[in-house]
Amino acid sequence: MGYIIQEGKTIQHLRDYLISHGYPSESIYLDYPIGHYRVDLAVVDPITFLPMQLFEIKSDPSDHSLERGREQLRRICQKLPNNNFTTFLVYPIEQRPFFKVKQVFCHLSEKTEVDINLKETGAELNFPIQKASSRSGYIGIIKEDKNRNIKKLKFIFSILSVILAIILLSEIMMDIILNHSTTIITLPRLYVVILIICMQAFPFISSIKFANCELDLLTDRDRK
Repeated sequence: MGYIIQEGKTIQHLRDYLISHGYPSESIYLDYPIGHYRVDLAVVDPITFLPMQLFEIKSDPSDHSLERGREQLRRICQKLPNNNFTTFLVYPIEQRPFFKVKQVFCHLSEKTEVDINLKETGAELNFPIQKASSRSGYIGIIKEDKNRNIKKLKFIFSILSVILAIILLSEIMMDIILNHSTTIITLPRLYVVILIICMQAFPFISSIKFANCELDLLTDRDRK
């Protein structure tokens, strides 16, 4: 029971420290769920609602306790689809601010961690810097997703364009053979040609303007 009380005190000390150093309270979540796991304290981006920083709190600084914390962070890292966040191991000490922080680089194959100097806080526990870093990585993921979607769209439209072109050529040949028609270009055929051109160009268009109105094809997520 004592370790639960000690862990709760450490969580509260850490939360108070973060808030006093510019972290908004609404971005701090306790017992934050990630898959089947829960992290003791998470800092979440107020816009994207994605985790920026994850803190695993241990009740004592013993080697066994800290190794359990490291393993927990590694399992949590494997559950998240990207690595645009940082992970920390926190344990209590007797001197103010009554806890110590180690940054654990759980994404690396080798076990790597560094002690955080809480008296001279750098970028590791700086909310604006961490927020900018997290969003920068998130924008990169959005661009990758968009590029993949464009490639899929181009492939689908290319297939449809080929099908339409085959149908159009078949219709022209049948018209020439059966009806001995010399008129190749008709209004319906012209419409089909325009449709084929539009289908080829659509994946490269970010907005459509018509009659002084603009339809933005970018999603809200892209704009953010």
